[in-house]
Amino acid sequence: MARKALKKILEDRMEEDMCAYVGLPAYERGDSRSDYRNGSWTRHLLCELGDLTLSVPRTRNKGFYPSVLDAYKRRHRSIDEVILACFVLGLSTRKAAKVLAPMAGESISASTVSNIAKSLDKHVPACIKQGEVERHHNRPLQDKYRFLFFDGVVLKKQRRCKCAEEASSRLET
Repeated sequence: MARKALKKILEDRMEEDMCAYVGLPAYERGDSRSDYRNGSWTRHLLCELGDLTLSVPRTRNKGFYPSVLDAYKRRHRSIDEVILACFVLGLSTRKAAKVLAPMAGESISASTVSNIAKSLDKHVPACIKQGEVERHHNRPLQDKYRFLFFDGVVLKKQRRCKCAEEASSRLET
């Protein structure tokens, strides 16, 4: 119900934009027309309520684009803000994608989350000098770090008609 209402609101707003651009309402004739309507095309928009299929009006000279939609964007800005909030709260890119899948009704790839998270570098507070974040990311690492890798594999073996799990591990330094 809410998705239908949002779709109707967006399509009505695009129709108002089209009337303002052309200079006349639909199905009316006049000399003050700046362009001619030329049907519509469908576009998917991912928003808080899921994936919406919108009918976007177009003109013959292709000079019209509705103000409601961002050019070349399939996600609404609010979805990007939720992705950024998940990332800032410490979720990994894959976990953020899994958290957003039920909300958006569509899976979001980890690389998409990563690309959106890169925009955080542009919004660094003014107290940090320009280029400081990039210098920190590209700083040379010293060989004074100690670490220990644990790697484990679980193998299933069949013994006397019973399936048992065995853990095989190895230690790397």
